Amino acid sequence: MKKIFPLFVLMLVVVSVQAKKDKLNATLAAENGTYSENVFTWTSAPYDGGGQRLKLFNGMKGKIDLTKYKYLHIKISDKSEGAGWRFVIMCNNNANTYAYASDTYGITTELTVDLTSLALRDTEDRTLAEVNGIYVQGQWTAGNFTILESDCYLETYDYETMKITTSLTSSSTKESPFQFKEQGSDYDYTGEKFLNNIGNDISNGVIFGHSDGNSYSVYWDVTGYNKVNATLTTAAANQIRFMYSDTKENPTINKTQTITTNSGTTAYSLDLDMGNRIGNIKTQNGGSHTIKVASIDFIKEFDEISSTLFDIAASTSSSVNYDREYTAGRKSTVCLPFALTTSEVSAAGTFYELTDYDGTTLTFTPVTETEAYKPYLFEANATGAPFSSMTNKAIVASSGATTSYTTAENSGYTATFSGTLAHQSVNGKYGWNSTNGVFSQATSNAVTIDAFRAYITVSGVSTAPTARSLNAVFGEEYTGIETIHREPSTMNQTFNMQGQRVGEGHKGLVIKNGKKILVR
Repeated sequence: MKKIFPLFVLMLVVVSVQAKKDKLNATLAAENGTYSENVFTWTSAPYDGGGQRLKLFNGMKGKIDLTKYKYLHIKISDKSEGAGWRFVIMCNNNANTYAYASDTYGITTELTVDLTSLALRDTEDRTLAEVNGIYVQGQWTAGNFTILESDCYLETYDYETMKITTSLTSSSTKESPFQFKEQGSDYDYTGEKFLNNIGNDISNGVIFGHSDGNSYSVYWDVTGYNKVNATLTTAAANQIRFMYSDTKENPTINKTQTITTNSGTTAYSLDLDMGNRIGNIKTQNGGSHTIKVASIDFIKEFDEISSTLFDIAASTSSSVNYDREYTAGRKSTVCLPFALTTSEVSAAGTFYELTDYDGTTLTFTPVTETEAYKPYLFEANATGAPFSSMTNKAIVASSGATTSYTTAENSGYTATFSGTLAHQSVNGKYGWNSTNGVFSQATSNAVTIDAFRAYITVSGVSTAPTARSLNAVFGEEYTGIETIHREPSTMNQTFNMQGQRVGEGHKGLVIKNGKKILVR
């Protein structure tokens, strides 16, 4: 029996298994008034609305990225009779030009603010990045109430992360794991000029780099890494100093960032606030303060909802933890910054590349290996996170990476499969609808897609402008017409999967003489 699956008109639905959910508790302190034993008390309240304030989050600008949080929760209890207050969000700490305030005084005791839809204003439109403080503000009358730090917090999205760790160890060389580059005419890095003292006792000197600890004639590219962990075998009071140039444009500007080590502690973490060029890593404060560094881990953390482009330097022997979960039997788009070998592909599932488009149908063909930054459709062997614990991976630099490819022209039609390296709008593009097994067109700027996924753009649709979905064919699998009944007049004729007659040069899955044939 001939089955026909209807072509649904659908909005793109980006479905992701949420992998991380955190909250950041407030640190309560009175800006004025008093806060002690969980009770905030204020004794006066100026009529101009300034009031007295309890700080929940303060000095946030540049330190707490509110775009990574979905909700703000505030709860108070045990209020005194007649007490007035309100909850305020401020960009410039001026109570009279607050960016947001609860609309009642002394009534609301519990508040949940959806930050994703919050409109901020004071004298002008504001963004979450401009928020500097969140307060409870006493208003109009003196009073007090009980408020706990555990009842005031920011809650994140559930989001996926990709964590890449590249380690310097005793076996690291001048060229690996980071790319070694020349920076000046005084380049000299032969023989004894390169030092690797990781694993050795050292008191004051170079841990990794040029024998001249202040040399910037050469460097290693560490673009995109935003954290470093140092592990010591022998703990002692000393310093680990990262010598770096802050920008590509000013390679001779010398700066340092320091980890101060302490006796009895062997593990340290430092948020990197440096450029992309490390010239040397060395110790300071020598004498009897000898330490032994076991490893130095450079870490890149990136999440699916970041609107900033994924940026990273090339490296070798890196570890990857991509905690995105996939469902067995359900295809998803994926675009990864590293290649997968035949054995890794086999262990993870089936990857399909786009090979043809005929105006209505996209043809995908399975591959045995993958390329970095090339988008694919992927079906996992089992439900889980197959890329959550990968080692010895070569990370390809994002700079100049090719993230899209286009099919050969077929009857005037082409399709481009593009990978994403940031959260972005895909209005007008076709995104994979895993529930229905088609590519559905997004019709609004509000439709977005997360990082490390992919979408389709086409040169045309045979039923334009009404078509909002494109069928997909996967080798012997396909969506759309299940069978074509061959009549005598169709002998030796070729049809696509929609039953339309096509020429002999047509590429993709076709039906000829009643048999399905993949033409490449």
